[in-house]
Amino acid sequence: YEELETYKLLISISGVGPKAAMSVLSLMPPSALAAAVREQNVKLISRAQGIGTKTAQRIVLEMSGKLSDKMLNGSPSASSAGVVTSAVKEAEDALVVLGYTRSEAETAVGNVPDAGKKTTEELIRSALSRLI
Repeated sequence: YEELETYKLLISISGVGPKAAMSVLSLMPPSALAAAVREQNVKLISRAQGIGTKTAQRIVLEMSGKLSDKMLNGSPSASSAGVVTSAVKEAEDALVVLGYTRSEAETAVGNVPDAGKKTTEELIRSALSRLI
């Protein structure tokens, strides 16, 4: 439900079409996007295929006024998955390279307790133990 609402919100933004919106959501879950908008992390959003710096800035500007207060103020999922640390991102990327889908990797790494405080290697080990 949250992904669908976020998708609809993204495509309502001028310059963001269906492909670009899907690209953003495949890069990060809605809670991480909400955190990126809250932190005005244009660089992270522009990593999505088809999203340039100016479009990412527009997404931050327009979504900051439209996202629900719950998402912007840090629901539990936004605080755990919202600040995508480099270790979390690297662990997710490693799992994708190992053959897991992006959503499986994000879910597995997101379910690791205290994921933001662990090294990439610890995250990969913990996530793999959940996947196997």
